[in-house]
Amino acid sequence: MISFFAAGIPLPKGNMTQVRRGTFSAMVDQSNMARKSRKAHGLDRWAEVVATAARAAKVPLLTGPVQLSLTFVLPRPKTVKRSAHTVKPDTSKLVRAVEDALSGIAYIDDAQVVSLVASKYYETAHSSPGVRVCVGHQEPA
Repeated sequence: MISFFAAGIPLPKGNMTQVRRGTFSAMVDQSNMARKSRKAHGLDRWAEVVATAARAAKVPLLTGPVQLSLTFVLPRPKTVKRSAHTVKPDTSKLVRAVEDALSGIAYIDDAQVVSLVASKYYETAHSSPGVRVCVGHQEPA
């Protein structure tokens, strides 16, 4: 397993929606439908942060089944008293953004990910926002 940390505020990848124009039809990420939106550009920057951190860690391109562990550290709003991060963004959408950012870098396609562990926490005095990624080959059972 290779581990690295991508520093920054993790952003979720939006839902997919079908767009039709005449006979043409395509599935498009809702967050990228309006390319002028700050959120879409923020997601592009977040994906580049993750990809750059993976390249700096010299993550090899894996073939075959892959296991992936993601620990997201999100900023704690000043008014929040709860200990667990039980609000948006959804963990699954945070995972989707990182899986897509690592496609072509850590693995050929995110369909290779057969084992996934993901969690999200608020930052503490000893942590900063970002994602801790552990990626490696999935050993046969």
